[in-house]
Amino acid sequence: GHIIHCTAHCHTSKTSKTWASTAINHKEVRIKEMGSDTEDKVSSATFTAPRRSWCRRFFVPCTALAAVIAIATSVLFMVGALPVTNPFPKMVVDYYMSDSITFHSAAFKPGEEIPKTYTADSDNVSPPLSWSHVSLPEGTVSLVLTVEDIDFIGGSKNPFVHWLIYDIPADVFHGLPQHIKSGSFTEKVEVSPRGTMDTVPILQGVNSFGSLGYRGPEPPIGKGAHRYFFHLYAIDGIFGEEAFESPPQRSELLGTMYSKFNVLGKGGLMGTYERTDSERKLRGKI
Repeated sequence: GHIIHCTAHCHTSKTSKTWASTAINHKEVRIKEMGSDTEDKVSSATFTAPRRSWCRRFFVPCTALAAVIAIATSVLFMVGALPVTNPFPKMVVDYYMSDSITFHSAAFKPGEEIPKTYTADSDNVSPPLSWSHVSLPEGTVSLVLTVEDIDFIGGSKNPFVHWLIYDIPADVFHGLPQHIKSGSFTEKVEVSPRGTMDTVPILQGVNSFGSLGYRGPEPPIGKGAHRYFFHLYAIDGIFGEEAFESPPQRSELLGTMYSKFNVLGKGGLMGTYERTDSERKLRGKI
């Protein structure tokens, strides 16, 4: 049992004996004060209190219940009664999926600087892009392309979006030509596949500037180079014009893509762009 020491201050006379009482843990403890010749005495008493069996009352039953639940859940998973789900959001998959699609640009090499023609400091037109048709996974119906600046404040979890384009037919396109139209009223653009005179409609989403289509790199002046990631996704379906009530933003587009389709493969391309202090002078900024 627990040994509890209790101290009581008792006032006694020279010729009498006094009993003092106190309450500890709702147990009355009587402390006998022996007589003495002093005016005030401090005395102590020791008693044994019963131990409360919290372990037996709560911990043991809860542990047993948790073990039963774990065993039952494992059995249900094994027999297929419960679905096995990915505990991580599918939005994260694109940064961990290995690049299986051969994807490049004739304007710049992977990891190199994006020419000024394709930035906000010049013509601000989309760069030419191409991918290997034979590297597309079997079952690919359409392609989705995003262009993101992950060195912006939001980082890779909430990147600054420069381009969203989707419903690119995989059977007729091996790339995108330079200067895909952009603006406020160009959700659908007519693009001619390489080597043909026909045009095919492709849909575009809203970038982080609030406009439709492509808008080139425009990093802060004098803050170093930013990295721009071109992500190409191969999926087993098409969205169609009725998929969204209004042109989608990144979260809506990718969320619908992962929930409605299977992402069969991915291609990646990264280019950089930096605006130095010389750009500040050229642009007449302080």
